[in-house]
Amino acid sequence: GLPEVTEDDILQLDIPLYPSDRAHCIDVLQALISRTLGPNNNTDEFDMIKELMAESFRAAFPTLAAEVVETTTKQRLREIRAAIVLQKAFRRFKNYKRNEALEGIQQTKTGSPDSTSRHPKV
Repeated sequence: GLPEVTEDDILQLDIPLYPSDRAHCIDVLQALISRTLGPNNNTDEFDMIKELMAESFRAAFPTLAAEVVETTTKQRLREIRAAIVLQKAFRRFKNYKRNEALEGIQQTKTGSPDSTSRHPKV
């Protein structure tokens, strides 16, 4: 059968997104056709077919031309991955600071040397 499509596959299609994260069917169709034909298949014939499809959809959906593209699925994927990296780094930093504070509290309770001596100078 056909391989299952994942969310990552859809985001990689680079589909334009309109306000409220909406995608138009013509954009999805063009992205799927481009993916099916492959990256090296941007021929004049394909461009002509895309333009004919776009013209017929503009006639069927006149409001589409008035809408402004906010972002694309590929850009959104980059934003999501960047947010994940930042969140992980912030969590690690918070954990580091919390552990550092706990070690300081434990050292003061046990009467061990101050926290500056636990890190050897290089």
